[in-house]
Formats: sequence, structure tokens, C-alpha cells
Amino acid sequence: MSILATTIQQPNLDWQLYYQQCHQRFLNYWLNFVIENPRDLAAFELDADNIYNALATAYNEKHSQFLASAVAFSYFIEYSSDIERRHNLCNWAVEAAQTSNDHQSAASALLYAGRLATFSKSYSVALNYFEQGLQRARQAHASLIEASILNDLGASSINQGFYDQAYVYLEQALEIAQRHQDNELIADILVKRGAAYSNRGAYDAAIADLQTALTAARLTNHIDVIGKALALLGTVETNRGDYAAAKAYFSEGLTICRQLNIPERISELLNNLGVICMRQGLDDQAEAYLNEAFEIARSQGQQERMGFLLVYLGSISNYKGAYVRAAQQLNQGLDLARQVGNQLIISFLQGHLSETLRHQAKYSEALAVANAGYPIATTLNIPLIICVYLNNFAELGLVQGDYGLALAKFQQGYEQASAIGLKEWQGLMGYGLARTYLAQAQPEQALEFGEASLAMLQAIGHRRTNEVQAWVAQLTPL
Repeated sequence: MSILATTIQQPNLDWQLYYQQCHQRFLNYWLNFVIENPRDLAAFELDADNIYNALATAYNEKHSQFLASAVAFSYFIEYSSDIERRHNLCNWAVEAAQTSNDHQSAASALLYAGRLATFSKSYSVALNYFEQGLQRARQAHASLIEASILNDLGASSINQGFYDQAYVYLEQALEIAQRHQDNELIADILVKRGAAYSNRGAYDAAIADLQTALTAARLTNHIDVIGKALALLGTVETNRGDYAAAKAYFSEGLTICRQLNIPERISELLNNLGVICMRQGLDDQAEAYLNEAFEIARSQGQQERMGFLLVYLGSISNYKGAYVRAAQQLNQGLDLARQVGNQLIISFLQGHLSETLRHQAKYSEALAVANAGYPIATTLNIPLIICVYLNNFAELGLVQGDYGLALAKFQQGYEQASAIGLKEWQGLMGYGLARTYLAQAQPEQALEFGEASLAMLQAIGHRRTNEVQAWVAQLTPL
């Protein structure tokens, strides 16, 4: 029942006065509602239009409660698919914050603005908002808002590849959150740090942070962080080769996020499920997941997610021998990644584009692309991407008869993958070593690495198991 239902039944003699009273009741009700229920997503969804219209009116009329109400409503707007509303509310709140003496609300508004700028990959703009917000939070002695801003500074640093700086911000944020025993914030911080550890191949540390985050998030029923933790735990297990555990994490997260209709998280989880299916050789199912994820990401303007998805869609095209389509997908992804300046995605895409060019026997072009992307991968120190490049260099050496290069690069990749438990790459690099030893007429060593590679790939259910098994079977009589 509308809040105005009882009002419009009253006799009215002065329509102008009636309208003003009705307007004030409407405005005050919704401004107070969002302040008192800052995370009631179900209620906000039901009356989103009314609340947004009230906030727009309050902004235009310079209402005293506008800033506090806008901040309270920002959590809902953050997950809204209406991008225009996100940016309108953000701009209004930042404008109000500049002249407000309410340092706490101003800090929250600047935090929200920084998040939206980060989402748009305007990192310098985001940094400016976060620094202003940090100053206002400290003026207000609002420690938890300070911790939230430090947390987001950490996330922004990770997105730009500045991991050492990210660890500093996140450690400061975690210290404050633990001091206040804020499980929700603790969970969010640990998810971000777990993601950073995972990117750098520190899987044991990542698992520890993510499991702790998941436990803390469940205590407060912080659904978004539960979804993030499950997605990241699944990613770690994917990289460690436990596809069953990974699928369980992803499926649980997807069920939760579909129920709450969180598009960004749904897209991420579909992406992850697609990657597992791809690694298992279930290409049609993988494409279905990845295409659904891509459409969601496109509807949300998630250029980074679209870039990641094009890496994997390009990979499936490679597996199917559709190299022209793969090159188109990977180049499309590179255009998106360059627009947002995400070096990690640029490097990842270039590694896979080099692979596509190699399959097309365009060896000079493949090497040029690999040489351009490899320094980025090593600077960021992302083992998974480094392995893509080492494999490309080695395969280029092998196909062109440079066995010394092939052996060195396969060995380097094998050692790196073995050191951190990247079972997929450990198996694939071992298979590369086996083929190189055979090309050098060393069948005993070739068989040793071939059998070890086969055991590794069989254990994780990898798509290339049958290929390696057939190769080993042919070699065994020798």
C-alpha cells in the first residue's frame, strides 16, 4: 500500500496546501526510511522509483537530510543495473559533501564516489575521492569508514597491479576492522587480500584468507562477500586442479547471487564455471556459460569482465580450430582492456593472441606479440599468465627446431608451476618437455616426462588427457 494512500482519501479544500503537505510527507517518509533501513534490499527494490524520486527532489530543494539519505541508499544503488541513477546519485552526493559540515556522511559519499570511479576504471579520479574521504573520515573520527576507504584503496591498487601498496592499505584496514570486531568489513578485506594472494600464486595464503572471510561473512549474512569468497575459492581450486571442489564453490555462489540478482557477481561466477568446463573439454557448455556471462557484463558496462571473457571465448575458438574468430575475439578484448588500462588483462590477452598466431603458423607475429606482453606479465608477477608466455615461447622454439629454447622455456614453466601447485601447467609443461626430449632423440627421458604428465592431467580430468595418453602409448614400445 502506498504511503500516500491514507492522505489522498482526506477531504481537500486547499489543493496547493494539500500538495505541499503531501509532498513533504512523501519526502520525509522516504528520506527517513533509507536512513533507518540502509541495507534492506528487498524493500528498496519494491520502492526504488519512489526513493530515487524523493532523493532527486531533496537534492534539488537542498533538503537537510539529502546527504545522509543518499549515503544510506547508495548500497542499493551500487547494485542497481540503472547506471544513470548510480552516477546521478553519486554526483549529487559529492556536490553536497563539498559544503557539508557532516564529515561522516561526506566521507561515506566520497567513498561511494570513489567506488563508482573505480568501477569505471577512472583510477586517478577514484584516488582523489578516496583521499578526500579519508581526510573527512579522520576529521569525524569515523574509524570504520576510514577502514572502508583503505580497503577500497587496496582494491584499486590490486586492479592496477600495485600489489605491495595494496597489502599496506589492506593491513591498515584490517587492523581497524578487527579492533572494532566488524565481521562484515573483516570479511570484505580478507576477500580482497585473498584475491591478491591468489593472483600471485600464493594459494595457501589465499585459501586461509578466503576461508576466514567466508566464515565471517556467513556470521553477518553478507551475501555479496559470501559470493565473492566462493568465487575466489573456486578460482584457487581451479588453478590447483580440483575441478570438483571449484564447481561446488561456483555453483553455491551462483545460486545465492541469482536469488539476489547481483549481475556483476553472476557474470563472474558464470565466467568461472565456463573456464572449468573449457579445461575439461566441455566446450559447448563452456561457451553457453561464457556467452551468458558476456551478455550480462555488456549490459552492466563491465569492460574488464568482458575482456576476461573474450580471453576464454578466444581460447575455445582456438581449441575448435577457428583461429580467425579467435583472433577477432582476442583483439576485441585487447581494445576493451586498453580503454580501461588494465595491464593484467592486456597481458593475458596478448599471451593468448600469440598462441592463436602460432597455430596459424604466423611465427614472427606470434613472437612479436609475446615479446610485447611478457614484460607486463613478469612485472605483475602473475604465475598463471607467465606460464602462458613460457609455453608459447617453448612451442615456438619446438615447431621451428630450436630445441634448446624449447627445453629451457618448458623447464622454466615446469618449475614455476610445480613450485606453487599449478597442476594444469605442471602437466602441460611436462608434456612439452617430453616432446622436446623426443625431438632430441632422448626417448627414455621423453617417456618419463610423458608418463608423469599423463598422471597429472588424468588426476585433474584435463581436456588434453587423451592426447597425452595416445602420445605416451605410441612412445612406450620404443
